[in-house]
Amino acid sequence: MKHVNPDNPFKGLDQMVNELGELLSGVTDCLARGLQAFLKKSKVGAKLSEPIRFDAPCLSPLALHYFSADERLGQRCLGLHSRTLRQVVHVALVAACTALGAQERPMQAPQQITITGTPRQVVEKSYRKMVQGMDYFERARAAIAPDASLRFKLLPRKPGTDMDRIVLEVIGSSFDYAVPIAPDHTFVLERDVKAMEEDAVVSPNRKRLSMTWRTEIRTPGLPADIRRLGDLRLECEVGLEAGLVSNSSPIGRFFDLFTDSKGYCDRKETMYMYFAERPLFSVTLVAGARREVLPIDRLYAMASDDPGLKADLPYCDCEMLVDRTYFLPLGDHSWPDDTRIEFEYMDDRP
Repeated sequence: MKHVNPDNPFKGLDQMVNELGELLSGVTDCLARGLQAFLKKSKVGAKLSEPIRFDAPCLSPLALHYFSADERLGQRCLGLHSRTLRQVVHVALVAACTALGAQERPMQAPQQITITGTPRQVVEKSYRKMVQGMDYFERARAAIAPDASLRFKLLPRKPGTDMDRIVLEVIGSSFDYAVPIAPDHTFVLERDVKAMEEDAVVSPNRKRLSMTWRTEIRTPGLPADIRRLGDLRLECEVGLEAGLVSNSSPIGRFFDLFTDSKGYCDRKETMYMYFAERPLFSVTLVAGARREVLPIDRLYAMASDDPGLKADLPYCDCEMLVDRTYFLPLGDHSWPDDTRIEFEYMDDRP
């Protein structure tokens, strides 16, 4: 007990819970993948393609600092705005899954496990998953972005991340090689049979959670500050197929495993987050004579008036790019694929 401050025994509790959540995230991922395999093999997953909705209990405001009431749905309901509460949910999920597994297998003698090495603290993505995204792009492009090309893009997530001297590598069990990065922080992956066989990773020399990843799909001939809606629709689908969104919450990663890329991106109010090149003033959709400016609650990570934003940001890969974020009505097909997305930036204003 020599490390406990007797005058403030709870000092550092938040850090402890945070580190515990990081430790359990690996266990959660493992359990989730096992459940995913079971659903696929048993065909049960086919029955779960649509979201299940139910009425959550509404609570009056509580006198606990880690709860807050959310009034955005027109009623006062419990909102999860706290790191502490979320970490408790993580622990509860793992405990429940572990208990379920124990009930479904016969009693066995304890197995001794030896763990060596240290956790990887670098940013990395699965080469196999990224190639899966490339394959999806080739299959889907003819319908909505026939002239577009695909690149991958690196973006900063934490303040102070150096984006100008990144060394990006494909690393297998018996090889590694560098991947060239363009000045705009985009790159392409070459198809490599050996990297697929060895389940290689794509890894820049940066710490975990310091960066995030997106696809960049562009049709040639458009000005740099104008995007095409069909390209951005395909960015969402390919990005999810490639597993690029850096979700640091174990709960988020758990549900990501069951997200159908096409189905999710075709929702009218999908929550796939895009990043503009500079801080945004407005985003306008233009199709012929029809023009519509996105409302402010579709900009700035939908958090322009969220008092819990500071606590939530560590779980969002928009952490240092909030003023560049926007959401699009991807599933609203009254906007055709050739709709132009026009940006007005803060530094454009007089």
